[in-house]
Amino acid sequence: KIDNYTSQGDALFNLRLVYQSMEDARKAEECRQQQIAIAKELLSKQLGNNFTEIAQTVALDVTADFAGSDLSRIDLQYANFVGANLQKTNLSGANLTLADLSGANLNGANLSQANLCNANLRDAKLVEAYLKDADLRTKLPRADLTNANLSGADLSSAYLPSAKLVNVDLSNASLQNADLSGVNLSRANLRGANLKRTDLKDAILEKTIFTQNIGISEHQKQEWVGRGALFEISD
Repeated sequence: KIDNYTSQGDALFNLRLVYQSMEDARKAEECRQQQIAIAKELLSKQLGNNFTEIAQTVALDVTADFAGSDLSRIDLQYANFVGANLQKTNLSGANLTLADLSGANLNGANLSQANLCNANLRDAKLVEAYLKDADLRTKLPRADLTNANLSGADLSSAYLPSAKLVNVDLSNASLQNADLSGVNLSRANLRGANLKRTDLKDAILEKTIFTQNIGISEHQKQEWVGRGALFEISD
């Protein structure tokens, strides 16, 4: 039964090549979307449990063919997206537990309410990504989250050494027990964030905004002010 889907995927891939050679981008894109639809159907019919492996059986290039696609609310557990281009991809509500996204390009992607628990996001690019209320209890060393929205996200015990979080919205996020050592948090918004036992050793706090935070001692407050942090006076 899966052979029929494989044949369809191969035919669409070959048709894509024809349209690309004719410089017909619209028709080529239609073929790509049909391939993705077939992969989703295979997953929904439980004819496979690893979406990236399924995608390859229908001639999709996992590293390039999902940019800008709608993969919302899909089970992507254990998916292999190493170095993949997922720029502006809709992954809202997706299950990315234990997925490998190391080195992936997720710039501008929608990951709101996505489950990224124990996913590998080492060196991932998440510039301007939308991660509101996402589960990010995982490893993100050296990840670039510049201008990303992580409001309400769960980063409890997350590992983010040397990550870039410039101008990031972390309002009301949970950073309890998280390792943010060496992180660049310049101009980040941490209003209402839970910072209980958060490691901010050597973190850059220039113009980082704090207010109504859980877990900050007076000693930490004074130290962070000395490093450029801004503490707003709450009403």
